[in-house]
Amino acid sequence: MHYYLNAFKQYAVFAGRARRQEYWMFALFHFIAFLVLYGLGLFSGFVLDGRVPDPVAVALIIPFFLYVLASFVPALALTIRRLHDTGREGAWFFMAFIPFGVGAVFMMIYMCSDGNPFQNRFGPDPKGRQEMPPPQPGYAYGYQPYGQPGYPPQQPAPAQPGYPQQGFQQPGHPPAPHPQQPGAYPPPQQPPGPRV
Repeated sequence: MHYYLNAFKQYAVFAGRARRQEYWMFALFHFIAFLVLYGLGLFSGFVLDGRVPDPVAVALIIPFFLYVLASFVPALALTIRRLHDTGREGAWFFMAFIPFGVGAVFMMIYMCSDGNPFQNRFGPDPKGRQEMPPPQPGYAYGYQPYGQPGYPPQQPAPAQPGYPQQGFQQPGHPPAPHPQQPGAYPPPQQPPGPRV
């Protein structure tokens, strides 16, 4: 209902963008109101048998025509804003008048399509999606410049279970000696001296 009332608040606002949820929630409540008011006209007998309308029939059919006139501009403006969300001009609305239902199929596809991500030439994204900042020279997305101001220092990754730890010690094997510890490598052999 919020989106339905919001379309009437933006009565003749053709600029900007409208997301799919806003359009289809308005279409749902618009169809319900249209059906209820049209049903009142059918119930009065004004539409059913075409008699000369009596005051009761006129009183019941007038709200239907008033609603159709009052909702035409908001519905048109919302459709234009929905086209803007998909990156199309408002003139694409006239495609709906292509006969044999061809235009209606195209309009249905446009109305069901997701809007352009981020900002386009008609305004910011109504879903609030923000563009990613441009990468700094020499760095790709996902990598932070190490040591640059404003970036936290990189921490070493924690040791994962099942992977060899320091010294490449495997379960069930004695630890490998550290290169800085004595006995890590065999002592160098002295070349044999000259024979006497």
